Amino acid sequence: MISAFGLNGQGRDAVVLFVKMQDLVLSPDLVAFVLVISGFSHAGLLEKGQYYFKLMTEEYRIIPRIEHYACVVDFLRHSGQEDEMRPITGSALQDVEEEDKEFHLAVHSEKLAIVFALLNTQPGT
Repeated sequence: MISAFGLNGQGRDAVVLFVKMQDLVLSPDLVAFVLVISGFSHAGLLEKGQYYFKLMTEEYRIIPRIEHYACVVDFLRHSGQEDEMRPITGSALQDVEEEDKEFHLAVHSEKLAIVFALLNTQPGT
């Protein structure tokens, strides 16, 4: 349900379900955070996406995966904050082998294509 709301631009509804999950003392996992952060991206709710990314890393101590970074890159791109993407993209793919980068690009398409291009473009070009 969180995913369906998020993909249809209903980020607020996705969060309502996420919060209900927390109220039931169900600990959100990697997937739940990908879905809710992605929902904010699709709904254009940058501040909420940043809040939940921080909640995931600081309160729940979940180490972000490439899917989380792809969501962050997506909402930064949609909000016109491309300058903020380079530090994020550098840490997102630093430990990924070249072959695996290609796989992630195929799976995550547009978002990771931007990441890959940024990492392989010389600054100032």
